[in-house]
Amino acid sequence: MVFSGFFCGAYTGGGVYRLNKNILPIFGYLKQQNSLQVGQTLIVGLTTGDHFGLNKHFGFEIVVDYGKQCSMYESYTRIDDVTIIYHSVNGSAKYLPIKAGLLVVIYRF
Repeated sequence: MVFSGFFCGAYTGGGVYRLNKNILPIFGYLKQQNSLQVGQTLIVGLTTGDHFGLNKHFGFEIVVDYGKQCSMYESYTRIDDVTIIYHSVNGSAKYLPIKAGLLVVIYRF
């Protein structure tokens, strides 16, 4: 039987990225930008909900979720294949919206 009942917990995740923004469509034409961003991100949050098991394999959850995402990245501009200009360190932080009434369908092998 799949677990049934109320639950709450915390989650975390992260990642690294390298974004190459060569061509940006701006107002109907393409602008050559040749910029690069290298950085990392961290996501943390809380979740609570109720799990209902239907049978041995299937179940579903009703979930309320809230979290925060933070990023730090460095900006570069590529002049040619050899020359890259370093600009600055930037960051951003966003509170993720509360996802109320999220319905999750679960299948257990």
